Amino acid sequence: MSERSESIRVLVAARDRAVRDHLRRVLTSTKDCIVTGVAVDGQEAVHTAGVRKHDVAVVMLDLPIYNGLETTRMIRQYVPAVKGILIGNGDVSPDMTKQAMLAGASACLSSTEIDSALLSTIKDIYDPPMPPLAPPCNIIAVTGGRGGIGKSTVASGLALCLHQKFPGQVVLLDMYTQFGDISTMLRIEDPRPLVELQAEKIDLELLQSYMSDHQSGLKVLIGSIVISPLDALGGDLLENIIHELKKGYRFVLIDLPPLMHEPVLRVISLIHELIIVTNRFEVQTVTDAKRLLDTVAPRYIPLEQVKLVVNRVSRHDSISQDQIEKAVGVKIQAMLPNQRNLAGDPMRGNTKLANALHQLANILAEEPSQLMPDSGQE
Repeated sequence: MSERSESIRVLVAARDRAVRDHLRRVLTSTKDCIVTGVAVDGQEAVHTAGVRKHDVAVVMLDLPIYNGLETTRMIRQYVPAVKGILIGNGDVSPDMTKQAMLAGASACLSSTEIDSALLSTIKDIYDPPMPPLAPPCNIIAVTGGRGGIGKSTVASGLALCLHQKFPGQVVLLDMYTQFGDISTMLRIEDPRPLVELQAEKIDLELLQSYMSDHQSGLKVLIGSIVISPLDALGGDLLENIIHELKKGYRFVLIDLPPLMHEPVLRVISLIHELIIVTNRFEVQTVTDAKRLLDTVAPRYIPLEQVKLVVNRVSRHDSISQDQIEKAVGVKIQAMLPNQRNLAGDPMRGNTKLANALHQLANILAEEPSQLMPDSGQE
């Protein structure tokens, strides 16, 4: 039996009081078990199993109303989590054992085995309840068809929003090895860059030693602080990094360079959401977004996992939302208004940009806001 801090909860069903009392004494002779219900017939046993929490039902064969086989079968049907042990009078034949198994019993004993085998049988058949399943890690990458369109603002802003909702469960991964903006934007001093990672074996503890803390507490991994080769973070390394981060975090936000080489494509094949950033004042950024989408979907990521975000929106833009959606072939998920003076914290202040990023973070966290998206107009 697996280790357990609480006793196994046992339902006892027997017609004779002397048998019930004997079963109770045997079961309570150890701290491993506790009697949580007693029934004098099959009807009571089935009802008690259904309305109270039990782990195991010990059922005597000679029950009235429903006999032990019928009772075991009904408990198994109505309360499948309860394991049944059928106890026959005297010796148990192979045919009786077969019938007990067909009725859904986990074990079949004779009445002469109660003292010697009942407790060990309960421990053998009992499966402790599994701990609650932790939410799966969501890997979200932000990129675009070219530089200078605010990808890092979007990536860092979303990471800060999600960190606010899920403190300690979010990490921001900067994948840039040349001209990355995350460390400057978030005012992170003296980061330990990932390009210096030389270990043969990567684990979560090692990666955490490379993490920097934003003033909000958000964990940040910086790719490089000097100009390094484009492949300084190789595909194998990045894949190992992502798998390790999944063990300790609920959200991994990746600031992904607009480069379609092996490391980037490898990462795209591992993520759950790809956010492509564009704007609506330059036709070329829309064209680049379409080219990027055609390159990665569906070969590296399903189209339904791609979200289109329009950044730096203002009333002076020359391209409409409908024109962008028609050109790229994807519905726009968010319109992010233009905002200056972002250094240090893209979420600073109760701004239209901050509100729009919070709404996008709600969608990514599968907790959609009831508010309508901001129009993004200044």
